[in-house]
Amino acid sequence: LSDVVYLGEEGHSYQLSAKVSGFSAEAARGIPAFGPVNGALYLRGEQGSFHFSGVNARLSLPDVFPRHWDHQKVAGVMAFDHSERGLIVRGSKLQVGDSSQQIFGDLMLDLPRDSERLLHIELLANADHAALPGLMPSNLDSELSEFLIRTISQVDISGGRLSYSGPLGGNVDRTRRELSFTFPLVNYQFRPLLNWPAIKGKEGVVWFHNKRIGAALQSARLGPLKVGIVHASQAVADARTIFIDGNLMGSVSDALEVVKEAGIDLDAFEENVFIDGLLLGKVHLEIPIRGRPEGYIDLTAENLDVLVAGLKSPLSNVSGMARYTLNQGFRAENLQGMLGENTVIADVVVNDQQSSINAQSLLRTATLSQLAGIGFSEELLSGRALWSLNASKVGDRLYLSMETDGVGLISQLPIPLTKAEEVAGNIK
Repeated sequence: LSDVVYLGEEGHSYQLSAKVSGFSAEAARGIPAFGPVNGALYLRGEQGSFHFSGVNARLSLPDVFPRHWDHQKVAGVMAFDHSERGLIVRGSKLQVGDSSQQIFGDLMLDLPRDSERLLHIELLANADHAALPGLMPSNLDSELSEFLIRTISQVDISGGRLSYSGPLGGNVDRTRRELSFTFPLVNYQFRPLLNWPAIKGKEGVVWFHNKRIGAALQSARLGPLKVGIVHASQAVADARTIFIDGNLMGSVSDALEVVKEAGIDLDAFEENVFIDGLLLGKVHLEIPIRGRPEGYIDLTAENLDVLVAGLKSPLSNVSGMARYTLNQGFRAENLQGMLGENTVIADVVVNDQQSSINAQSLLRTATLSQLAGIGFSEELLSGRALWSLNASKVGDRLYLSMETDGVGLISQLPIPLTKAEEVAGNIK
């Protein structure tokens, strides 16, 4: 203390003012700690205030944040009122900051002599990714905090709000501690699947209410794919599982780029199959904090063009629904498209064990001749028959086969290849 001024008379309340240098308060039983700071102290009887600031201080709120904030620039006012009941401390215009965060707020400490001690805090925060570990509150499970720090590789928080109210100390019922926060995001990268591209965006919000964390990420992208909005939340039944739901939109080539970035080998597929068009997708992921993620992407396609190596004509106007399941692969059933003037219905399976297309179509013989490169005129081969087509990948090679029972085909080829329309005859 220096420049101490004391005014008082015996039997009357006193007044005191002084300059304070190098003051520190150590944490005890959940009471916040801060310092060293300099400032001005004012006392009037049992009441007073301390206006303080510091340029390399520590702030510790052990009941709210498990990590200390070190090397901070701090400022604020602490007002206190002592009575027979106990001590009440109110912090106002509090500021804590460094190059990664700027935090403003108020707090109240209620420290009665003979009953439970309480802490109330209201904070506003602007922060970047470097400050994220220090903003993970104690109410979050430590493994969940580690998951968020690991999967959020970039973030900027603007105008975040945090509220805390609860009893102080270690030997209290922690379930009575109420904490909530809302952190608006203006820039983020979120990578819930380690080997997949990060979800990136410029607008979103993360919140913690009712002991569950959640997020809504808007105007995001997954690699080159557009993501309308992503919702993430803790499962109600299992707090250590994160649900992620969202919508995707983009070209097939963009989707294949994302899949390749995830480490899935598509070289043989891309060498033999070319697909052009737009995809829409709905994503549902279930990601354990510890464990293998599960989930699926439901895809909807309209008017795709598909060209398979070995076929002379492309499939056009391909439409339908498919599902990509994590750890299993891709499956589509009853896709519909056009092969020339002929409708084709196909099932597709792509996974680690197999890649296959099974299709059926009632083909005109002229279309088949063009498709297979057969040089017979309609005078020799005509009619229409139900054909089954199979395309499968074995190793790095693609095999194609076509088969029909022959009903509907007319052949004027020399005997024994001559055939009437109603006569069956397997052709492969």
